Amino acid sequence: MILNFLKSDWLKLKRTYLRWIITVFFILHAVFMVWYSKDLLKLEDFMFSMYKLFFGSIGVLLPAILGIYIGLSSSIEKNAGNFRNIKGFYFGKTNAILSKNILINLIFMLSIILSTIVFMFGINICYKIILPLKEFIVGIFCFCFSCALMTSIYIPISIGFSNSICTLLSIGILGSLVTAILAVVNLGNMIWWLIPYTYATFLPVIFCDNFNMFILSLIICIVVTLLILTIIIKFLKVLEK
Repeated sequence: MILNFLKSDWLKLKRTYLRWIITVFFILHAVFMVWYSKDLLKLEDFMFSMYKLFFGSIGVLLPAILGIYIGLSSSIEKNAGNFRNIKGFYFGKTNAILSKNILINLIFMLSIILSTIVFMFGINICYKIILPLKEFIVGIFCFCFSCALMTSIYIPISIGFSNSICTLLSIGILGSLVTAILAVVNLGNMIWWLIPYTYATFLPVIFCDNFNMFILSLIICIVVTLLILTIIIKFLKVLEK
């Protein structure tokens, strides 16, 4: 059953420009980071600095990018009347919502993988530096993990609000601003785990610092996201009545 929803969502996505915009954006981000990284070569820990800069910057942008993408795609579907199959929030519509989650996460996963490959090859070609593969694989995992958690929050909002594009755009931009602020202040190290927006920025760094804390952080992130998702779903169910 889920395969039918996936096929349907993919056919609808093929008719739009959204997936190409995401992929091109990620590639351009990688190219820009290669150029910007030349200023990091004079640092003693330049490899870690490149790693932190690459995943930290895309982590800051992720809430806004995801909000814009899901907002635009849901707006297109609503205008076409496709959400009539999903309204009736989470009552027998699990496959439809799960399909959208899977497809969005696949697009972002492929985009970050491609972006990472471009960045690592670019650094190697331009500066003759071989970046550590293991850390960047973990960085990709942290990005995908964070993207999946945020998508699970964004999609119910996109379905539950009539003007979802404005709502998600506002939430996404706010999330990016909050993440950027917490990434540069000491307070961020203490409260980041309470805010799903920040996971893609903080988790890759925690992996390099303390593996046990990294595993604990993953568990905490899942629990916090589930709590937030539960609150959102209950709130949207109340709005439907």
